[in-house]
Amino acid sequence: MDCPSCHLSAKSIFHCLVDCPFASQCWRKVGFQLNAGETSIFASWFRSSLCRYSKEESARMGMMCWAIRKGRNDLIWQQRHSSVDETVNLAKHSLDQWINAQEFDKQPPIGMIVPGDGSEHWVKPQENTIKVNVDASIAIGRGTFGLGWVARDHTGLLLEVHGRSRNGVVTPEVVEAMGVKEALSWIKSKNWPSS
Repeated sequence: MDCPSCHLSAKSIFHCLVDCPFASQCWRKVGFQLNAGETSIFASWFRSSLCRYSKEESARMGMMCWAIRKGRNDLIWQQRHSSVDETVNLAKHSLDQWINAQEFDKQPPIGMIVPGDGSEHWVKPQENTIKVNVDASIAIGRGTFGLGWVARDHTGLLLEVHGRSRNGVVTPEVVEAMGVKEALSWIKSKNWPSS
C-alpha cells in the first residue's frame, strides 16, 4: 500500500512518522536532527533517539510523533490535509496542555474553581482498585463525536486507554452518556475482580 501522504513508499510506521517527506519537514521545522539512516524500524529509531535527547526534548519528540500520526489519520479518514505548520503547532499546543495538566501544585484561585468545569485534579483510587475516567467530545461542523476512557490503578499507573469516533450530531449530554455506557460495557468485559 502506498503512503497516503507522499504516494511513494510502502506504508510502514517508520515511513509514516519519520521517513515520509511530510514527516521529515515537520521534524526539520521543530529542529530535530534525524539519524534515519541507522535503521528502518520505528521502535529501534525511537529508542536510540530518546537516548540522545533530554527529558523535555524526548517529550517534544513523542508529541511530534502523535501529531504526525493524527494528521495522517485525518488525511485517510476525513480527507483533511494538515500543513506542516498546523502539525507542528498541534504538537506544541498539545504538549503545553499535557505539561500544564501534570503540574498539580498549580491551583487556580478559589473563586475560579467551579465544580464540574474540569479544574479539579485527578485523584488516585483506593488501594487495590482501578479507576476509569470517561470523557467525550463533539466536532462541531464535522458531524462527528468522540468517546474515550482511561483506566488507572491505585498507584496512578495507566493500565489501558480506549477511544472511539462516530458520525452523528448529538447533544453534549447524550455524548457524555454514551461515553459512560461504552466504558461500563468495556469494564464488564474485563472481568476484573471486585474488592
